[in-house]
Amino acid sequence: MKSKKQAIVDLLMAMETGDPMAVGVINEDNYKQHNPMTNDGGKGIAQLFQNIALTNPKVEIKRVFQDGDIVFAHGLYDFGNKNVVFEVFRFDDEQTVEHWDNLTDIAEDVNASGRGQLDGTTVLKDLELTDTNK
Repeated sequence: MKSKKQAIVDLLMAMETGDPMAVGVINEDNYKQHNPMTNDGGKGIAQLFQNIALTNPKVEIKRVFQDGDIVFAHGLYDFGNKNVVFEVFRFDDEQTVEHWDNLTDIAEDVNASGRGQLDGTTVLKDLELTDTNK
């Protein structure tokens, strides 16, 4: 069985690839969507993916992290215009039952600290300190 992180990567990449198997990670009967532009359940996801497919989508996942039953993803989407995205999925067993996201236009310039919206660490270190850091 694939990891929850990999299942979410596959789901997000399905917006570009059209892989119908990737939506199996969604509990279609109990999926709650917190994006006001998308409906709950499997029908909401199907409509969203159908609309996105019309844009010749490009999906670039920069990092994915998991903490218990929550998986976070950060990346760049191009659905006709480029957006930086932060996705949050809550799992119940092996399926996701809840989703939040935030999309914002990509800033071409770095901020005052010299950082961009997508740079930074993509590999976790010091995993033994996770509980301490929480």
